[in-house]
Amino acid sequence: MYMDSTAKNIKCIIQPYEDKIRQLEEIIKQKDFEIIVLKQKLNNNNSNQNTNFFNMKMFGDINNNINQQMNKEIKLIVKSKNNKLDIVSCLENDKISILENKLNLIEKGYLIHDYRVLSSELTLKEAGIRNGFIINIKPNVINIIFANTTGYISNYFLDEDCPVNMTIAFYSIENNIINRVYDKNVVSFLFNACKLRIYDDTPIKNIFEYRPNPRIIVNDNDNLIGG
Repeated sequence: MYMDSTAKNIKCIIQPYEDKIRQLEEIIKQKDFEIIVLKQKLNNNNSNQNTNFFNMKMFGDINNNINQQMNKEIKLIVKSKNNKLDIVSCLENDKISILENKLNLIEKGYLIHDYRVLSSELTLKEAGIRNGFIINIKPNVINIIFANTTGYISNYFLDEDCPVNMTIAFYSIENNIINRVYDKNVVSFLFNACKLRIYDDTPIKNIFEYRPNPRIIVNDNDNLIGG
């Protein structure tokens, strides 16, 4: 049961990236076709006195179409700390900071999606946010620091309610060690000399208590690093 739950959660993380890639591929195919058509029309009208005007109009129309398709309006469901729901309209290429300004988040907390804090410098599209997604406003987050056997250190700002298994899954996916963690079981995660279970759904706030920057030691092939 734990395996099924974790596998579903991992699939949910990966799915938006796969959908985004397919969407961009379709847009690129369509734009390639429009460019071919445009070039043909330009070649057929080189001797026309109105060619320059025609070119500008055609390029303008195509650019407008591209901008409209690449920067669609989306509606997000924002869930605040008191469970109040609001519908907020944005453009895909708006930065997260624009959404923060719309919500007046100076004193309210952090924007969270799938347990992860949304970076203010990313656009909604870059953060994988799509139409209809739920964005949570949370007052507290935990900065998880991973230290692996090669000396590489990475950190993740996560919702304090994020389960341990999802925290490990985020790290495993982004560092391409999923098979070593879940199939071969040769990678372990330690905190305060205690091994974290990869299928544990305990919220990280219960594991790390009041530590704002806990460090997890990633032990690969029995080589420890961290502190």
